[in-house]
Amino acid sequence: MHTSLNRRKLLGSSAGLIGLGVLKGPGSSLATTSAAPSASGSNWSFSLLGDVHFDRLEHHDFDWVKREQPNDVRQIEIYSHITEHNLPALMHNVKRTIAAHHCTSVVQLGDLVEGLCGNEKLARQHCADAIGFFKDLDLGVPVRVTKGNHDVTGPGSVAAYNDIVVPWVAEGLDLAPEPLAAHFTIKHDRDLFVYFDAYDSASLEWFEKLVKDRDPASGGRLFFVVHPPVVAYNARSAWCLFGKERDREKRQRLYQLLGRHHAIVLCGHLHKYAFVERETSAGNFTQLAVSGIAYHLDDKPEDLISGVENYGPDLVDLEPGHSPETVAERRAILERERPFIRRYDYGNFWGHAVVRISPGNVHADIYQLLGEQPWKTIPLLPA
Repeated sequence: MHTSLNRRKLLGSSAGLIGLGVLKGPGSSLATTSAAPSASGSNWSFSLLGDVHFDRLEHHDFDWVKREQPNDVRQIEIYSHITEHNLPALMHNVKRTIAAHHCTSVVQLGDLVEGLCGNEKLARQHCADAIGFFKDLDLGVPVRVTKGNHDVTGPGSVAAYNDIVVPWVAEGLDLAPEPLAAHFTIKHDRDLFVYFDAYDSASLEWFEKLVKDRDPASGGRLFFVVHPPVVAYNARSAWCLFGKERDREKRQRLYQLLGRHHAIVLCGHLHKYAFVERETSAGNFTQLAVSGIAYHLDDKPEDLISGVENYGPDLVDLEPGHSPETVAERRAILERERPFIRRYDYGNFWGHAVVRISPGNVHADIYQLLGEQPWKTIPLLPA
């Protein structure tokens, strides 16, 4: 169940927020408030962080894991190692760019935690320790999180996420007196951030109602923050929101909404960097994916691919050992999308990004690994 809170007083200065919004559950209408007048078309930026999979070995009942999820034992060991040894180095780099660019927040793209704890007590400690880690970093800005599949995987994980993570994400926001939810919106000047819960069946209807009366020509941008990608972009093309053929009707509804509002989709899930622009009959939208899984501090970027001519079914060959039984399905999905792709950029590496908003444009500075300077700057606005 969702935790209910009354209106919360603002925590700290409004300068550290993306903006102030009203958090809304499924079926709620859009309502937002502003902390203070903001110059229309101002220059500002935020930090973009992909999957984290925060983990510690003591967060797991390994008897349960070995019995119920034996294939995930090694994964838990890997993510626990990354959390202890590599994640602090990445977050030091993130903190540095937050200060350099005067970022107003961190937008984290889901899978904040690894999950798979085995019981609710451990799941709650799991979430609490992840939040404690971010608080100890003293980033100076709030962290806004969208829900990932790992965040709600395992006994007690849903309750832990709703009761611990959701209220933390809401800190500093002026909340309406109604239940908190993993769906929410934040308004910064005319720009609207929609945090979409990909694991709630009511989410698409909620989003449709949310933007029903929004004027795409209002001058504000729409940022659609979601864990799984909306548009396939690599070998794991079936791991997209509404990507299956059985979800074709939902997929088309979502595509049309995103195209009509010229949305900028921000996503994670696949642990890769990618940028695509997709055409729809209602307009174009773009999608940026990043990963925060610092597998090895001496990693090197791989599979750097750019250009729409390189988008197509052969992308499945990037991971030849992945799910051989689904190769035909995954190739078909990429073939289905190919005619509508207008820009494409891809790379197998982790890092983070800084998204910079100006009156006339939106750019993402892409940081590879622990690089101190951007590897590439991508214009995010769709045509």
